[in-house]
Amino acid sequence: MIYTLKQFAEMFNTTEHTIRYYTDINLLPCQRDKGNRRIFNEESVNWMQGIACLKGCGASIEDIKEYCASLWTKVKSH
Repeated sequence: MIYTLKQFAEMFNTTEHTIRYYTDINLLPCQRDKGNRRIFNEESVNWMQGIACLKGCGASIEDIKEYCASLWTKVKSH
């Protein structure tokens, strides 16, 4: 399933600004539609669930970014 920025933000009870920030710092993967608008798929949902969980545990954005980068490296190597 594909989600717009607004739909995605509503799913996670956060703001569109926050989602844009996460994609801008390469914390959250997204794709772009023909109008260059961010769109999100199930992979994005999975990443955001992890981000939300880590935030809920008190992790900083920098810690989350470092953790996600290490996971992304492992995923790419397999």
